Amino acid sequence: MLNISPPLSPQLNALTVCALSAGGVALGAAMLLWGRILSRPFLALVGVATAIAFAGSLSQQFSVTPLVAATVAAVAFAAVGAVTARILWALAAGAVFGAAAILAMLAHMTAPAAATAAQPTSAPGHAPFVAWLADCWNYCGAALGEAWKDRSATVLWTLCLGGGGPLTVALLLPRLGKIFMTSLLGAVCVVGGVLLAVVKIQESLWPATWWGYALPLTAIAVLLMFGIVYQFCGAILEERAKQDKKAKGGEKKPEKKSSDNAAEKKK
Repeated sequence: MLNISPPLSPQLNALTVCALSAGGVALGAAMLLWGRILSRPFLALVGVATAIAFAGSLSQQFSVTPLVAATVAAVAFAAVGAVTARILWALAAGAVFGAAAILAMLAHMTAPAAATAAQPTSAPGHAPFVAWLADCWNYCGAALGEAWKDRSATVLWTLCLGGGGPLTVALLLPRLGKIFMTSLLGAVCVVGGVLLAVVKIQESLWPATWWGYALPLTAIAVLLMFGIVYQFCGAILEERAKQDKKAKGGEKKPEKKSSDNAAEKKK
């Protein structure tokens, strides 16, 4: 068993909590309702944010000013995010399900418990949640390395079935993959934003055990289903509107031909 302790509540000031909560709820609601439409602009913005975050290292590597590096990288990353949206959402689906499958596999193995990395622990500090995520990444990586030594076939099958299946489905059915991933992202943002706001008011409401996350996960599942149904209904209505428009356009053309024939007969 991995036996990873849950994280402590983020130690943030009121202004940061308000900004994150409002931004999370707004972004989540937009992705839940119109994720299939906003998927490309969202990925383009993610590309811009990524370029800004790595502008310093890019400027040092290519010997240019940070402003030039950020501008060029922002344009390039935004274009890549917008053009390859279908592939990126499929990769995201494969990564999410693959990571869940790998964690479930590691949790049921005894060998990964002897991982050389330090077990993740939550401790108050400047950024305990970020530090906890970094410790989890290192610990799970070490556990996966231990599992690979003795059960490499199991790891490969888990990764292929858990991540490869959703990846393939999302590539073959891009609308399904896009709607599912945007709905999942929206649900997580909404629930996360609400949870941050509630915990800032009453810190004891932050889950102290993994079972305490049952209610937020249930809320995410409900919002996920709502987003999928709502977006699919919107897509179906759009298709029907396009078909009706084409049908009306096809009906008008024969009318013109009949009027031309009538005019020729009069002549």
